[in-house]
This record gives sequence, structure tokens and C-alpha cells, in this order.
Amino acid sequence: MAVRGEYRGYVFDVKNVHPWDDGRRVEGTAMYSVAQAVLAQAAFLDNWDDRNSYMVGLHIATNQVVEVSYRGQAGGFFQLIEDSTVTADLNAYLGAEPGKTWIGLVPPDAKPRRRFEVDSASRTVGFDVELKIKPVQVAQFIPFVGRHRFDTPGKQGSFANGFMPGMWRVPKL
Repeated sequence: MAVRGEYRGYVFDVKNVHPWDDGRRVEGTAMYSVAQAVLAQAAFLDNWDDRNSYMVGLHIATNQVVEVSYRGQAGGFFQLIEDSTVTADLNAYLGAEPGKTWIGLVPPDAKPRRRFEVDSASRTVGFDVELKIKPVQVAQFIPFVGRHRFDTPGKQGSFANGFMPGMWRVPKL
């Protein structure tokens, strides 16, 4: 994971919400606030999707089904895939509340690239997210964690070595 202070904050900004079976389809933007020195690095965004890759975790109820997709550079969305190694790491290191579990997600092997929006003035990097989750009866907050997938080429990292926390919001319809 990056040195403390390189990644300063994370927000999930809900843009729209729709019904999805007995749950919700939420359209939003994920935004990281980063240090100016990181933003100035030419390879910064390339490393997120290529060499370092990324992995994320969501803390959901054990009876829930979740799908997460990011907007790719080609314009359409690509779906992240559940990874049992990442899921096991999350549950071992962070633990899960009774009736809940962590689910670990990674990009597909094809490593599609996300379409980033960079705002140098506010030092933010954002990208479009689609979250599908069911069942959902009321508004719900979902704890989120994200980090680089590989600490060194070919060696998967662990959430025990650091992560960026956040919260995703599933609004009422």
C-alpha cells in the first residue's frame, strides 16, 4: 500500500438509484483525495490499473448478493469479480460482524482500465461506479476498503498492511 499521507480521503457520491429485483442499483462516483506529489507522477494512474492493480472489500449481510462495476476507458462498464483469497484476507484481518461478511473483489484478468476524472485543483481522482445489491429493504451503509492488489510484482498484498477506508450508501427508493 502507499505511504500514509499519499491517499488522504475517500468518498462515494451517489448520483442515482433504481430498483433491482428486491434490491437497488446505485450509480455513483468514487473519489480519492491524493497528495499533490502523487498526482504529479506520470505513472500514478497507470499503476493503479496495471502493475499494482487493486482490490476492494465490501462488508455486507451474509444473505446479500452484490455486483460492482466500473466505467472503463472504452465507455461501457466492466464488472469486478469475487476473489476468494481477497475475501479470506478481509474476513481474517478485519473480521465480520454477526450476520455479515466481507466480500473481496478484483478486476477481471483482462485488466480493463477505468476512466478516471482528475481534478488537479481539488487533488481528487474519481471514476464512475455501479453497485447492485439485494435484498435491500431500507437505506443501507456499506463499509468499503480498497488498496493496491500487488505490493510487489506478482506478490499479492494484504489488508493487514494498510488500506483506504470508506463508506458506500444505498439510498431508499
